[in-house]
Amino acid sequence: MLVHLYMALNYLELGQRDEARVEALQVDIKLREIAEKFPESKFTEDALSRYLTGMIYEELGEWSDAMIAYRKAYEAYQKYQSNFGVAIPSMLKLDLVRLAQRQGLGDELAQYRKEFGIAPPPKKKAVADDPQGELVFILNNGLAPIKREKVIDTWAPPPSS
Repeated sequence: MLVHLYMALNYLELGQRDEARVEALQVDIKLREIAEKFPESKFTEDALSRYLTGMIYEELGEWSDAMIAYRKAYEAYQKYQSNFGVAIPSMLKLDLVRLAQRQGLGDELAQYRKEFGIAPPPKKKAVADDPQGELVFILNNGLAPIKREKVIDTWAPPPSS
């Protein structure tokens, strides 16, 4: 999963948005394959992958796909919270509220606002020169798991005739 995510982020950095989208789709395909093979496992979803995939779709202006990915990330983080004690990121909560509002999903917006305790923002005047943006900082901290090869040589005598 992580390889596809890094490739997608690299493509975004290179300005190759369509290629980044292909890698985001690969993440979705891989997660579906894992869920089909191991439906009872606690590890059938990858919350971070879903969340980053949603960010990629949002960068591309694919709001519906971004919302779907954010929902799946939220569902995965809910499982993480009960299984591993990992909290749901506050930014994901804000992203869900923001996109639900953007997509006109009133019931879902109300549900998220109530669940997360996020009040509607105060109305402010529209200002033409009020650029807004978001900086996403991804920190890789720690080491990746080390894979070691373990070989066991065996010898079997030839069958006796």
